Amino acid sequence: MNFSRRRRERWIGEGSNSDRHHFRSAVEPYSSSADAIATFPTTATSVGIRRVFGKFECCAPFGLDDLFGLVVRPNKRQITRAIYEAKIDRWRSIWPDLTCLPWDDAIPAA
Repeated sequence: MNFSRRRRERWIGEGSNSDRHHFRSAVEPYSSSADAIATFPTTATSVGIRRVFGKFECCAPFGLDDLFGLVVRPNKRQITRAIYEAKIDRWRSIWPDLTCLPWDDAIPAA
């Protein structure tokens, strides 16, 4: 089989293997890559990019304003307050210019 000709939907995202996440947790299988991206823990990390026929496509269900504005806003679709707070504590130590919004300013769970 010539793998160079094989085309698959590939998104570059947070770095986790979201298409198999449901095997490790009680999460229902995702209906698409875009559905999986919409569950990432923050609006700024809910971004995927793929190359299709030489052009790049962006999937950003919450838009790109938070990403480019360095705003971290929780997405409650799959994470808990404890997970979010652990993430922002670590991220603040790496990127002190981030604006980390409180859990109560989250995108509501679907």
